[in-house]
Amino acid sequence: MSLEVERKYLGASEGELVPRLQKLQARQVLAPHFESNTVYDTAQGTLFADHRLLRLRSREWADHADGVLTCKLPMADLILATGPVKRREELEIPLASREHISNMARILRELGYAPTGCYEKVRSSWTVTLDGATAHLDMDTLPFVQAVEIEAAPDVLEHLEGLLGLDKFPLSAKSYHVLYLEWLAAHNRPADTRMVFAPDRRTLLRSTLHLAD
Repeated sequence: MSLEVERKYLGASEGELVPRLQKLQARQVLAPHFESNTVYDTAQGTLFADHRLLRLRSREWADHADGVLTCKLPMADLILATGPVKRREELEIPLASREHISNMARILRELGYAPTGCYEKVRSSWTVTLDGATAHLDMDTLPFVQAVEIEAAPDVLEHLEGLLGLDKFPLSAKSYHVLYLEWLAAHNRPADTRMVFAPDRRTLLRSTLHLAD
């Protein structure tokens, strides 16, 4: 179990941030990979109504794949001087192979949960240590935006965003799902629980990662 304190920075890209991270002696802990996520709920939508998330994630590299089952439980947001950060209690079960991911999907269905949404991204992950405390950064390419997400203690998060110049970007404590729904509405598009790449862009991204489509 972990306590998640995070903030997203919208529009920030890996190309801008990697040189700054390298100057801070940051370490890349996950190479770029293609990530697929499926959100599950009951037929009555009870998890969504209780602000809980049940998610099955798969991650693909050229030579292997793995996954994780995650349950996120709500907590009140923290309000810092520079804005809010989201807090979630997070429970995870790692899955070591495609077979494990497939078996977990079946278990969820047998227990009465069904897919209610899905989303894709390309992600790479870094860690950086400041004054003895470690922060985790995820750099994401999504169908509608590039973003950086930091998970850290609040004081470390604020310090790091200044060092990386992230304080110049729009920030959010909202989930990607909520941000996507807001983006769809702003572009006069209908709400959709499938945040996936257009087929041609998906093919290009996967090809760049040396993955079969």
